[in-house]
Amino acid sequence: MGLDSVDLLVSIEKTFNVEFSDYEAAHIHTIEEMVNALGAKITLSTVDSKVYDQISQHLKAEINSFLSCEIALKPQSLLGDIFQTEVFTTMWNDFRSQSSLKLPKPSKKEKYAHSRWKDFKFYTQRPIPDLNSSSFETLVAWTYSLNWKKFITIQEISALYDVKRILCGIINEQIGMDIKEIQLTDSFTSDLGIY
Repeated sequence: MGLDSVDLLVSIEKTFNVEFSDYEAAHIHTIEEMVNALGAKITLSTVDSKVYDQISQHLKAEINSFLSCEIALKPQSLLGDIFQTEVFTTMWNDFRSQSSLKLPKPSKKEKYAHSRWKDFKFYTQRPIPDLNSSSFETLVAWTYSLNWKKFITIQEISALYDVKRILCGIINEQIGMDIKEIQLTDSFTSDLGIY
């Protein structure tokens, strides 16, 4: 393990109030494996996240207020349909500036996710999710990760979904990777460049 991986592991252990042995840590290679390892160490009481519903309702209220109308937002509703694809970036940036929550930035012109390898960036063949073609449900997930400290304490975690979203938020904070690029199947070393 390099310094980056140790720093990230210590941050995760402190956040979730758990400890991993060197053996356990050496066998965690992906974000999903870390989620499952954390899920095994903390008490989860339900399958459904209460925080997901809370953030979903919060975003629905902010979107309806911003648009000055009442629209029925469903999990599968596309953001491009909500914020008019033709002027999406302008509308999204206006909404981001008025929101009380930290929201994902519009995608850059790069079409593929970058991975970090020490001080170099290289491009993988994994496309970066585009905001306007993403669903409301995905927006809720990203928003949860970016704002988890506002909505939940570690003692209130009740579902594995909470662990996933918080872990993605920690990774976003620690390495500065765009929340839209972080996927559960990502390898800490080859995809995130953490050694």
